[in-house]
Amino acid sequence: NIDSFELIQNGKSRYLQTSPEYAMKRMLAAGAPDIYQICKSFRLAESGTMHNPEFTLIEWYRLGFSLEQMINETVDLLHSLLATEAVVEVVSYHDMFKEKVGISLDDASDQDIHTFALSHGLMKNDLLTYDQSVDFIFSQCVIPKFSSHNFTVVTDYPASQAALAKLNATNDRVSERFEVFYQGVELANGYHELTDPNEQEMRFQNDINQRKISGKMMIDSDQRLLDAMQSGLPDCSGVAVGFDRVMMVKTGAKSISEVMCFDWSSA
Repeated sequence: NIDSFELIQNGKSRYLQTSPEYAMKRMLAAGAPDIYQICKSFRLAESGTMHNPEFTLIEWYRLGFSLEQMINETVDLLHSLLATEAVVEVVSYHDMFKEKVGISLDDASDQDIHTFALSHGLMKNDLLTYDQSVDFIFSQCVIPKFSSHNFTVVTDYPASQAALAKLNATNDRVSERFEVFYQGVELANGYHELTDPNEQEMRFQNDINQRKISGKMMIDSDQRLLDAMQSGLPDCSGVAVGFDRVMMVKTGAKSISEVMCFDWSSA
């Protein structure tokens, strides 16, 4: 669902990075050790209280790290950056959906999800897919109910929201992905990284098909990433922390524009 800034030179399209993930995975496949970046990323049309088309990410990868180890390290960093000793609650996506919304994703049909979204004024029509509807309901009806005093770490995201994460070895309906929320703000998104190039290529193609159906800009699969994965991406976990959002929480800012010298409207 992310749109890129496209640059065309000599008839060839290139794109500003939406995150440094692909490049960093190519480095890992080439033999790099644990690596990190603090860098700018760019996402077209993402502008609002929590979003700016140009933003700063802290992103790092750990070889041989489990998802649990990456969660612990991520929370340790956030504790340090925010100078807080807030309690950490680790919860599953499905459990939170059932507890906060009253719907079991294991049993809910497309119609159940659409009916809930429509009846709660979350959608004016049923143009969203099942997965988009679930994600939208989670963002609108579940996340706002998280404790504002604790770190809430959500794990076991639906497989359809795995993106570049491995699926759970014992339950392929969920992925090895986590997100960290604090004071109503999503601060981090991490994966136990997918290393299978064939599975990644299939996911890319599914994304392309969905973008076509949705009328979005067509973007080719990143063949260089696939080639790097084919050569061998080592077992690793990675995470991206939104630095601007951390600064929002730390300073009590209500908008991302308050922690930037020049946001999109004044750039």
